[in-house]
Amino acid sequence: MASTDPPASSTDETVSAAATAPSSLLSSPLGDDPMHDDGHTHYDVSAPVVYFYRCQDAQLGHLSNFYASAIYLDGERWPTTEHYFQAAKFTDVPNYQREIRLASTPGKAARMGRSRAHPLRADWETVKETIMERAVFAKYTQHANLATQLLATGSSLLVEHTFNDVYWADGGGDGRGLNRLGVILMRVHTWLLQQPPPSPRRGKRSHVDC
Repeated sequence: MASTDPPASSTDETVSAAATAPSSLLSSPLGDDPMHDDGHTHYDVSAPVVYFYRCQDAQLGHLSNFYASAIYLDGERWPTTEHYFQAAKFTDVPNYQREIRLASTPGKAARMGRSRAHPLRADWETVKETIMERAVFAKYTQHANLATQLLATGSSLLVEHTFNDVYWADGGGDGRGLNRLGVILMRVHTWLLQQPPPSPRRGKRSHVDC
């Protein structure tokens, strides 16, 4: 299970353990993915589809990684799941990881993560899904209100709809996109359904512009 560490009186110099751990030490909080076991994403095509993208959406904004909901992982507070995910790319540059963690908005964190001024961790392609799973899992297990909203999507197929991404999103809906973020959200939804009523730490929503 992903670490849901309590808020720590950590210093800015502390580096996330998951952000620096080798791939052999990282594990998914959700286990194996039966929807992706052959390298392809499989959906129930008969399910109703819920498209999401913008964090400002009153009903579905929480599904976005830009949504302002802080998570605590590995002894650090991350303003959004986007901050955590992007910082995890740069294991060899801890100062840059810190800069990403302290970025004023998730958009800025994303731009910093896309920069290639610093080298990506060598195993990034191997661990990126696990990193994303840890982040999304933390968001919905640390915030009961968000868990309730995710469960309210029912059996819907959750699809991040944008032309900008063919891996995490649907690539605009022409069949090219893998929609991996949507799949992870649905897997967290399934996990939540199997649990007793959660009693996570209740945190205040961050004042971070998305």
